[in-house]
Amino acid sequence: MESISELRKICQTTRPSIFKDFLNKFYYRFSIYFTWLCILLRLSANQVTIISVLFSILGGILISIGDKNLTVLGFICFHVFAILDMSDGEVARYRNQGGMTGHFLDWYMHFITSLAMMLGLFLHSYDALSNGLLISLGIISIAVPIFDKIITSSGWTVIVWTRLRDIKNNVKPNVIKENKGLKLVKKTNYAYKLTKFMALHVLQDHWIKLSLLIISIIDLIFYNLGFIFLDYIFYTLIYIGIIGPIYIYIQIYKI
Repeated sequence: MESISELRKICQTTRPSIFKDFLNKFYYRFSIYFTWLCILLRLSANQVTIISVLFSILGGILISIGDKNLTVLGFICFHVFAILDMSDGEVARYRNQGGMTGHFLDWYMHFITSLAMMLGLFLHSYDALSNGLLISLGIISIAVPIFDKIITSSGWTVIVWTRLRDIKNNVKPNVIKENKGLKLVKKTNYAYKLTKFMALHVLQDHWIKLSLLIISIIDLIFYNLGFIFLDYIFYTLIYIGIIGPIYIYIQIYKI
């Protein structure tokens, strides 16, 4: 069997764009070891995808129980999902198994994972949702990541459907010509980017997993030292319930 360095060349060099994201870069550093194990166990790419979503469902269940140790373990499960979500593609590239079934499963599992996490957070905080307004905000927070993915998948569907219709009707696509003589220089406002990231990162699947894992570990440390930490899961739910609809509106407007 190939070494880890050889597997990286086979499975990861064809996806250089993924390394632009810090967190994905971090996951990719570890995913190749999971990929090595999956190949050793003769698992198919689709089997790895299904195993990954089982980890996310387990994570949601552990979070919903309310035990601080299990909550940390639950968030770790979501990071295992993220790593395996990289590994299934690597296994597919290793075995040349890429196809529509795999892409469909991979995308569909993200819906289940988002639902598992948000339901886990909701059930964890259910006792604190003491009135109808808070329960409504909690339900909205469950729906927000689902609607976010629906926007993306609907956009893809419309683009593909329109292109297929145009091909059938022999309509040429509009081509935007690049003006090579014009160079636009964008000034980066780091304060604005940081503020935007802090405000919206909990609405993005991969970043909320990281921030809540870090906070859950801090909460566990405080608990073992005899201190009471804030109910971060409750406040996260309410925040998503309030800001989420605005975010969804902006996403629809942009697309």
